Amino acid sequence: DTKGKMVIPCVYDDALGFSEGFASVVSNDKWGFIDTKGKMVIPCVYDEAWSFRERFASVKSNDKYGFIDTKGKMVIPCVYDDAGAFSEGLARVKSNDKRGFIDTKGEMVIPCVYDEASPFWEGFACVKSNGKRGVINQRGEFVIPPIADWISW
Repeated sequence: DTKGKMVIPCVYDDALGFSEGFASVVSNDKWGFIDTKGKMVIPCVYDEAWSFRERFASVKSNDKYGFIDTKGKMVIPCVYDDAGAFSEGLARVKSNDKRGFIDTKGEMVIPCVYDEASPFWEGFACVKSNGKRGVINQRGEFVIPPIADWISW
């Protein structure tokens, strides 16, 4: 805690910081989640488990990524090659070496057509297509076409 008192004993192989009241932890090469009291609330069964953002956490199982909710329920199946955290209601996913965005229901909102994509921030995301960078809105429309070598985000 803030006074230096040990609140959660060092019993895990690794851990990420707390986010939305949970921390992902590793035990025996598997990831799960504890609460702020140190209680295991989602068992260590995943190959990877990233921090909760907007009530969802990206998890990896059988070499694919999906999302669980704060109860540990698989809400978006592990079908993606990679998956980033939700930001502004959308999460980056990777399929067939391309990136796109899904919503919290798992619906593809912006197809996987980009080489790279940043999370959404204030309604916009930076994407890379054919070696050039541009900016899209949450409907997938370019507000800055992919003409730049680099866009600082």
